Amino acid sequence: MSDSGLIRILTVDDHALLRNGIAGLVNAEPDMKMIAEAATGVEAIKQFRQHRPDITLMDLQMPDMSGIEAIIGIRGDFRRLESSS
Repeated sequence: MSDSGLIRILTVDDHALLRNGIAGLVNAEPDMKMIAEAATGVEAIKQFRQHRPDITLMDLQMPDMSGIEAIIGIRGDFRRLESSS
């Protein structure tokens, strides 16, 4: 969790209506904040690198790259960062 005590969340879905709905629910909670959104797997990896969220809500079926492939990409980056510390 971040220093401010807020749970920082990234949501990934190719449907904007779903992303907006999740953002509304998350931001209504006093201890949570939607810090980033992504519509594709490639964008998800970029947003994760930039924002380092506490939680990522990932759609598994997306047109360009599946959520599973995006998770594998994110985890690969994270392992590289851990091993360099």
